[in-house]
Amino acid sequence: GNESCSNSPLQLPRGSTVILEQSSPTPGRGTEKINPTGQKSVSAIQSMMKCNAIPYHFGLYDLDFEADYRCVVLTTILPLDKPSNIANSCMMTMRILSTHDSSATQVHNLFESHTLQKVRNYLSKCRLVGSIALSDRQVCDSAEVEFVKRRKSHVGATSVNPVEEEDLHRWFTLARLEARSRACPFVTVQDWNRALLLDDAMKGSLK
Repeated sequence: GNESCSNSPLQLPRGSTVILEQSSPTPGRGTEKINPTGQKSVSAIQSMMKCNAIPYHFGLYDLDFEADYRCVVLTTILPLDKPSNIANSCMMTMRILSTHDSSATQVHNLFESHTLQKVRNYLSKCRLVGSIALSDRQVCDSAEVEFVKRRKSHVGATSVNPVEEEDLHRWFTLARLEARSRACPFVTVQDWNRALLLDDAMKGSLK
């Protein structure tokens, strides 16, 4: 009533990464059973992911606030041919093979403290790198050629997984991560090639 924003889980610092876990529906708790409050939350999340904005309610009207966050949806319940209830621009299916259960405490005990400190320092250095530029014309040319080549190779009635725009976005994302892993502010051809190899390896593990 005082036209001010109240604290909520969606009021996040700039540059935040939002990780959403899509739980398995249980009897009586499917998406069609979500109450009005839950429906508003899902709608706000979808607006944040599609429009980079979150509507805030001010008495008689809603006002969109900028919400440019990276969103990652994790789920273990969806078959390959069923999309998530939460809209997303890129989907990656991964097969996790584990021979035993583990916990954060167990993993922590696998390494000595000085080794863990080196890992923290490395990750901190990578985070300090700003936006990763795609300024190398050779990278852009290679991306264009590779996209057309792979798209042509998947054309036809027998193609199960056609190459789409989201595949190109994923390759660029992986290339930027490769560059960031070297604390480099720009993508090189080597980063692009390693990104394609990594993507092929991830998809190959699903077969």
